[in-house]
Amino acid sequence: MTKPKPAHEPRFRAGRPTKYEARYCEEIVEFMGRGFRKTAFAGSIGVSHDTVVEWAKQHPEFSVAVKRGMAMRTKALEEKLLNAESGAKVAACIFSLKNAAPHEWRDKHEIEHKPVLSLEAIVNESMALHKAKLKVTSGQIIEGEKVELPMLEHKPENA
Repeated sequence: MTKPKPAHEPRFRAGRPTKYEARYCEEIVEFMGRGFRKTAFAGSIGVSHDTVVEWAKQHPEFSVAVKRGMAMRTKALEEKLLNAESGAKVAACIFSLKNAAPHEWRDKHEIEHKPVLSLEAIVNESMALHKAKLKVTSGQIIEGEKVELPMLEHKPENA
């Protein structure tokens, strides 16, 4: 007679067994250190890019290895750029670096501009200057500058 399985263990596992192996941690670092992307590593071991991304989510040690591999890839590409002699190789290295490390190699840099004054502060400052010029007391103007305003003539449309 077989023992029944405990309630916390599923009877059947859904999906295919994983192809993940712990050795992939060092392999991906070495592979990407030669300038290759995660997709190329996935192809070299016979899985898809999505599988490599899932492994990084499920295995913290693999996630760290992928991040190390990305840093090593950037290093390899920068070394290739520094040692490149022809214009085409230089351009290819720069293109690769813009994609590998966009936070460091992009042409367009985002600069956040924050206004120094808010609209409310501008209006308040303007009102204070206006009141200072007119010297307002109890709602009546005691003294101030006379300003001539041009009169606009209203001409009827049917005239």
